[in-house]
Amino acid sequence: MAYAPILSLFDAVVYNILGSEKRNEYGKQRLWANMSLALFAVLSGYIIDNAKADTEADQFHISFYIYGIFLLILSCIMFVVKIENVKPNGSVFRGMVTMLHDRRILVFLVVVAVTGFFSGSIEAFLFWFLETELNNNLKIIPGLCMLSNCLSEILIFYFAGRIIKTIGHLNSLYIACFAYFVRFISYSFLTNVWFVLPIELLNGITFSLMWTAVTSYGSIIAPRGMSGTIQGLLHGLHYGFGKHLH
Repeated sequence: MAYAPILSLFDAVVYNILGSEKRNEYGKQRLWANMSLALFAVLSGYIIDNAKADTEADQFHISFYIYGIFLLILSCIMFVVKIENVKPNGSVFRGMVTMLHDRRILVFLVVVAVTGFFSGSIEAFLFWFLETELNNNLKIIPGLCMLSNCLSEILIFYFAGRIIKTIGHLNSLYIACFAYFVRFISYSFLTNVWFVLPIELLNGITFSLMWTAVTSYGSIIAPRGMSGTIQGLLHGLHYGFGKHLH
């Protein structure tokens, strides 16, 4: 309950600060999160593996301690962030109903949910597959997968604005869906756990390009003062409904 609204509000705040003129700069802001994710995914995996060698038991609680410390730091930082408070024109409910009457927006929302289903399938089953089918017992492998993900995400996030401006939001989503197809097919041919790392580079397209296009389009279609509501809807469809559909 505490975590669910955070991501959508972060995206709404970023677009609020950037404004319509700098909307395409979203990816250059978002990539910093991936840089920290890459660093601590590998670091926590390394710490857990080494702690296990001493105690012969997985020390997953270490990651929770690291998370808690940085969550406190983040909470302090958010107290000094200045955000413009834009009030909606009219009823929020009426604005949502008016927006959902557009069939193109409805199809867009379906695509957001479907990509969430794809992403959730990978998050739920990939590491389990690597451990049970390919006999991976190294906790560093998931960390390296996250590193591979993040490196590609950082690169694509940096150029996502230019890509979307050149080919459009819809074509960007087409490319992301095709990259998911290639990714799933590649998993089915895996015989060596280390070969998963180059496959994870596709996450730059399946997530960074896709999510930049989704949030950018969401900021465009959002009625005045409803940016947080629309971003919450997109996050709910992707991270909530879509990811947990399986």
